[in-house]
Amino acid sequence: MHTGEAIVEDGDLFGWPVEVAARIANQASGGEILVSSVVREIVEGHGDFRLGDARVARLGGPDSHRLLHPVLGGATDA
Repeated sequence: MHTGEAIVEDGDLFGWPVEVAARIANQASGGEILVSSVVREIVEGHGDFRLGDARVARLGGPDSHRLLHPVLGGATDA
């Protein structure tokens, strides 16, 4: 997951945030949900999600590294 302002055209979404989200999804293992550091900053402190340790991933281009955080579950999940 990522967030940002996408371009909507004929019911389709385009733009850098959509590309980043797709690249993050490609880094996930089966059944895993990954969020960008931007999403982590937004949800951090709300207690709705438990996030795992950050990991660095190359998301395209020689200098395009991002910290990704696995979603471990909701705050009330055991």
